[in-house]
Amino acid sequence: VPDSFCVMAGAGVEPSNPEYSALSEKYQITDNILALGKLDMVHQMMQSVDLLVLSSSHGEGYPNVLIEAMACGAPVIATNVGDSRHIVNNYGWIVEPKNPDILKDAMLQSYKAYRDEDAWKILTSQVRELVFERNNCSIMVKNYQKVWSG
Repeated sequence: VPDSFCVMAGAGVEPSNPEYSALSEKYQITDNILALGKLDMVHQMMQSVDLLVLSSSHGEGYPNVLIEAMACGAPVIATNVGDSRHIVNNYGWIVEPKNPDILKDAMLQSYKAYRDEDAWKILTSQVRELVFERNNCSIMVKNYQKVWSG
């Protein structure tokens, strides 16, 4: 998508990583990507993104990064690992892991959705609402009480 810009974060996702640099140069995407490496202040990045893509192939139990993005009003595309499907519900895109073609298709679908300003505003509002509906303090207290009361 020519008019898009990607911000990437995580261990090893940085220009000083030779493997990352070689791939970004090979695919000529250095001008369309900002690689931040490992972040301590993830919320600052989340507040500036329009969409989050989590492309894990395994190892995600309950990916909090999805909730963080959704709380900031960013819809998500996530691979179907761990509880991603439960978190995203019907307010984003869930794709099978290790399938770049399906991931690409979801990214193109999200871009088309983004281009419809009214629909995108509704979706961003819905993802925020879903997160706060499911993850507020009273629900957390009730769930702890259930667990600890046996």
